Amino acid sequence: MSLARPPTSEPPPARAVVCQQPPSAVSSPAVSGWAARVILTPACRRRHRRRRYTTCVEPQALEFLPVLRLPLLRGEEHDCPYLPDRTAAELFALPLGVDSGTYRRLMDLGFRRAGQVFYRPSCPGCRECAPIRVPVERFTPSRSQRRVLRRNHDLRVQIGPPVEDDRRYELYRRYQAWQHQGRMIEGREEFAAFFCGSPIDTIEMSYWLGERLVGVGIVDVCPGALSSVYFYSEPDFARRSLGVFSALCEMEECRRRGLAYWYVGFYIRDCRKMSYKARFRPHELLGPDGRWRQPS
Repeated sequence: MSLARPPTSEPPPARAVVCQQPPSAVSSPAVSGWAARVILTPACRRRHRRRRYTTCVEPQALEFLPVLRLPLLRGEEHDCPYLPDRTAAELFALPLGVDSGTYRRLMDLGFRRAGQVFYRPSCPGCRECAPIRVPVERFTPSRSQRRVLRRNHDLRVQIGPPVEDDRRYELYRRYQAWQHQGRMIEGREEFAAFFCGSPIDTIEMSYWLGERLVGVGIVDVCPGALSSVYFYSEPDFARRSLGVFSALCEMEECRRRGLAYWYVGFYIRDCRKMSYKARFRPHELLGPDGRWRQPS
């Protein structure tokens, strides 16, 4: 395994588009359902199924809303995508002038980024989604994780800005057909918007076997932390456990940059697709009181 940054003098690959980061500040529209639908990218609208939004201030939001000055919207309730027979809802912060520093504060309030939207679960009667992060200096890979590192010693890792091209789009489609039965993002425009439409500092970590692209990770860069956004990989390489390998590489990049934490999204104990995150130890969970704690 080698971590490498592509030389800055080299142009991007043929037919590739190096995604430009949009401005960090935009004029504030009226806080309304219409405004929310305008700001959401097509990919995010599909992800959240074009629900209507209403202005909302939860008790917890009252503590930070005057400080961050972010409009908050609540999405309508819907079936939970992770746990059967549960109802879910999200609280959204509109990306009005959100920069990487503001997003770090939002993550410590339980928010995550999807495309150009910042959201956190606000589900009625349920608190199963627990934000999780790893203090990278104290992390020690397990025996099985060390085996994954050895298994992928022949891969090359390149770090740069997010790129939208034919290779990545086709790899993503194969991954979705294998992992999610193609239910998430369908069109090329939505793919570009979701992975390249970040309003904050974002990098891409791409994984190569020779000249073959086998995995892509999107990672947000914040003060003191990296945040793992999404990873997709070649189904033919399932035995390599590339998801675990990418997690270990992202933590190594945290160390290289001198950052303290790797944020991994939400941990859900009873959901197989989300419970694996607890295997990276030690880790910390964000409690209802807003404090990070290492589970006993």
